[in-house]
Amino acid sequence: MMRRRVAVLGVTELTARCLEILATRDDCIVETLVVPDNATTRWGVSPLLLDTAADLEVPVISESDLMSLEGTRELGFAIGYPTLLGPEVISCFTRNIVNLHLAPLPRYRGSLKTLSMAMLRRERHFGVTLHQIDAGIDTGPVLRKRTFPLPDHTDVSDMVPLLVDEARALFETSLDELLQDTLEPIAQGEIDGGVSELVCRADLDHLLDIRVPITVDELALRRRALTWSSADRPRLIGADGIEIDWRSLRGRFQRRMGPDAAEPLSASVVGESGAYFEPVWRVNLAFTPLEQELLLHQSVRRLAYVAHAGAASILSPQSYSRLDHSLGLLALVSELRPDDQVMRAAALLHDVGHLPLSHTLEPILGVDHHENGAAVVRRMGPLLDRHGIRVEEVLESMRGEGPSALGSGDVMSLDHFESYVRSAFVHGTTREDPLDTLRHIDLVGGAVSCDSETAEYLRVLVRQELQRQSHPHNARANAIAGMLVTVALEESASEGSPDFGQMIDLDLWAWLGSTPATSLATRDLLVSPEHWSIHAGDESEGFDRGLIHKISTRYVNPPLLAGGPRAWQVDEFLAQSSHPCEFVVQGPLITQERARAMNSRPTVFGLREEAR
Repeated sequence: MMRRRVAVLGVTELTARCLEILATRDDCIVETLVVPDNATTRWGVSPLLLDTAADLEVPVISESDLMSLEGTRELGFAIGYPTLLGPEVISCFTRNIVNLHLAPLPRYRGSLKTLSMAMLRRERHFGVTLHQIDAGIDTGPVLRKRTFPLPDHTDVSDMVPLLVDEARALFETSLDELLQDTLEPIAQGEIDGGVSELVCRADLDHLLDIRVPITVDELALRRRALTWSSADRPRLIGADGIEIDWRSLRGRFQRRMGPDAAEPLSASVVGESGAYFEPVWRVNLAFTPLEQELLLHQSVRRLAYVAHAGAASILSPQSYSRLDHSLGLLALVSELRPDDQVMRAAALLHDVGHLPLSHTLEPILGVDHHENGAAVVRRMGPLLDRHGIRVEEVLESMRGEGPSALGSGDVMSLDHFESYVRSAFVHGTTREDPLDTLRHIDLVGGAVSCDSETAEYLRVLVRQELQRQSHPHNARANAIAGMLVTVALEESASEGSPDFGQMIDLDLWAWLGSTPATSLATRDLLVSPEHWSIHAGDESEGFDRGLIHKISTRYVNPPLLAGGPRAWQVDEFLAQSSHPCEFVVQGPLITQERARAMNSRPTVFGLREEAR
């Protein structure tokens, strides 16, 4: 077999990817990688490209070296080459020299900035082109093109990876014909009426200067199309010192509808359709077979009927369930660690240990939902095994350990991050689209990591959550629900306690409503909570003045700043908080005798072993 003698010209990671493709073929040999003469001073060569060339034992030479070499190459491939090639370089190739152009020809000639121009013109499609190189700038005959849709509401910087993937695909699928020289060149004047435009950076730079008046839609479009880096941000003319809140603006107009879908996918939470559109994070989820099976498991299904906020859900907008939160966490993992099957499973299972009303009953029953959840997950071992997942790996992830850790000690976990944003979202206090917040975080060893601006925003959300947790309405609901369960258990002590581990919230309310000692008070809590009064206070008022309710756990762990230091110190954060954590509740069923008894001793009834 005759092997074509080939040279590759370029400096980018795309050059490296195409070099690897050529190296796998038997019908060609890559003799040299050519870079500009001044590559070390102006046109930086990708380290990945240099490593790839070294691994493949391809010599790296300059343009001058190419022209001084004895003999000639048959084919040249210019892939990400930053300068115009002169006739002396073109003449080094006996058969052809081809450019992989990152834009559709003849429509857009010139630099990569052509993508910005297409976005500003609201074009629906873009493309990449293989063409022969002549003396002009991207004017040579076209050999083959590949087009693809331009997604709406996507930043230009986010489009570059897609553009590179399309270019690599065009190169790989055309190689047989390129090496055999069977592609028919078509003059650019014969394509699309010959409409052609040379786009330079200078053609776009003036658009960075925003002149008012301007519509918000146009402002958002320029932001998306022109922001290649922080240095490219558009600026207001005649308004020095006024900064545009680009994150808020992008949050209003950037709506992700999934990588391949124009509309949201199914909102089913049972997994049967194989897909789910998470409404808070606006992420399209494609469930794995394991996730579909887990969503039909009774231990996961019951979470749909366990309120995330516990008893406080009856008096606040936080009516969403533990399953809603778990699906939200899975959506985050699918974006940050899409291929980590262990972490994905842990995201769905991390809350299966919760009792009805979530945390409300834990101090009464002496239950740790983490330990309870571990026992539930262990019973799912055979199910996980069928899908190649070890149960111990899932438990490690849930504990914040191992390579798939969902948390990290005293630093903000992804679980709590999801909770803060979801709570703020349903209360209407988010300052930006949750998807935009997601795009500013990462996971570092199981901990949420972000920039300083995002950390400050998260500080606000954490403080808001503290305020909600300490609000008298929330404290009253949790205190009274706990008291009702205590009274009902005392009355039914001879009959044994119900199986709380299998209960959902509706079961608990039904049990309380059917127990004579708590029936009327349960209805009052649900429809007339004003029958109970609550005020900030503690046991110094006396054990018999009312039911003392203490908030013992507060989640205020900070994120990491760019993977480094913590964004704040927990002690300082709590010291700056003026929200009360102890309350006195008075009203129906709270007699002096009962208040004294409940306040002076822990009331722990325990959880039936089979429910664990």
